Amino acid sequence: MFEKGLMTSLGAFLFLQEKAGEAVRDMIERGRLAPEEGRRFLEDLTNRLEDDAREIRVKVKSEAEEKMRSAGVATETDLKDLKGRLAKIESRLEDIAARLEK
Repeated sequence: MFEKGLMTSLGAFLFLQEKAGEAVRDMIERGRLAPEEGRRFLEDLTNRLEDDAREIRVKVKSEAEEKMRSAGVATETDLKDLKGRLAKIESRLEDIAARLEK
């Protein structure tokens, strides 16, 4: 689901960017838009689309994590937390074992 959402948003991003580029090139060729204005417009559009794509990725990831949590599936964050806790426990056990050996 997460991957499908990302692919859909990426496809929409690329399609819109391509169509905007075609429209800007057409306007430049017809003399309705200066080349520099067209370049700035496309840069601004690309930046806005990238910002929107980032926001969509964050929302989709958040939704996916929430669905996983509600289904009882551990998330990547949960696993990282557990690994950190296990590392601390292992370190403490090693300290205790070292003291007992003395």
